[in-house]
Amino acid sequence: MPRAIEVGLASLRDHPECAFVYGHSRFMTFDGSSFHWQPRPRVEGDYYLALLQGCPVFATGSVMYRREVFEFVTGFDPSLSPSADYDLYYRIARQFPIHCHEQTIVEYRKHGTSMTRTGELMLRYNLAALRSQWKHVKRSRQQKEAYKIGIRFWKHAWGRFVAKDVRAYIEAKQWQRAIQGAWALLRFCPSYLPLIMSDKPLLQKVRDCIKRAVSKTTLRRAHD
Repeated sequence: MPRAIEVGLASLRDHPECAFVYGHSRFMTFDGSSFHWQPRPRVEGDYYLALLQGCPVFATGSVMYRREVFEFVTGFDPSLSPSADYDLYYRIARQFPIHCHEQTIVEYRKHGTSMTRTGELMLRYNLAALRSQWKHVKRSRQQKEAYKIGIRFWKHAWGRFVAKDVRAYIEAKQWQRAIQGAWALLRFCPSYLPLIMSDKPLLQKVRDCIKRAVSKTTLRRAHD
């Protein structure tokens, strides 16, 4: 947005200890219409813990880095795309402070060809980026707990989207993509596999079926 660079530079000057600063995003559809989006939580305290737990930084374009940080931390790892940004955030926040200036500086367009529309890809690589931190957090009880929360966060965030994708692939008879998505669920979050069959979990479907059967039996007995 028009003042994004100015705001970022001012924030870096005001926070010389920080390796990067970031702001918020305004979300829009493919035709430019804005839509509601749950705001990112405000981080109080340790940003590395906050990043391990979830997704406080959403749009890559909302981040402005201090050039000197790349003398200590290498840049994006393309092998982790589309989660190379979070891999970089982890590596920086583990060593340096970061700051959110709380201003909206990016318009983020959601459309059908976005990488974030591919649930299987996002599930797999977000988990891979987070799991790259295990060797750094395993000796800290607090960081291990944050890491476990983060694993649950990414599984919940993308598991239902993968299930939705798989159902759509099955309806379209795109069997290879359906199998790929189902395998991702089986590998990373098997508790979401029942959602492939319906919007309701499989156990709920079974309960509903039993209730209908009992109701029919009761009605027949009452009629007899």
